[in-house]
Amino acid sequence: MSAGELALILVSIAQQLKRLEKKEGEVPPEIPVVPGVPVVVVPEVAEPVFDVKYKETNNTVYQEVLKYEVPSGFRVTLKEIALAPDASAQTKAQFRIVVAGAEVKDLRLLTSYSAQWDLRLSEGAKLLIEMKSTDGTTVACNASFSARRVRVT
Repeated sequence: MSAGELALILVSIAQQLKRLEKKEGEVPPEIPVVPGVPVVVVPEVAEPVFDVKYKETNNTVYQEVLKYEVPSGFRVTLKEIALAPDASAQTKAQFRIVVAGAEVKDLRLLTSYSAQWDLRLSEGAKLLIEMKSTDGTTVACNASFSARRVRVT
């Protein structure tokens, strides 16, 4: 392999690394270069993650509707949280939403609720949605979230 061919390979690698930096805002790990062996940089592959749960309760203490914890070895970008209370829950239910330690409590919804996010959560971060009845009346709702998960090396 000539010095010119090696220089072209190195320029190609540098360009690929710059494109990846622009995409994710992170510097990829250093890639060892072995003369004569072409290097291909594979971008991170994000997997979709989602869950939908239904809960009915007449309890006046918060009850878990949906819970998710970012697994070990992964990073998650939360995209959406949605709640769809039934008609009785619209006046008799309160909700609690916790995302990575930040909490909204005693939330009342008169209609379906959807929050769009682009929030990065690291390993061990938790998402929790809870619901309670304000007066012991049975209330129900669907709760869901969607996210993108990337393995961290």
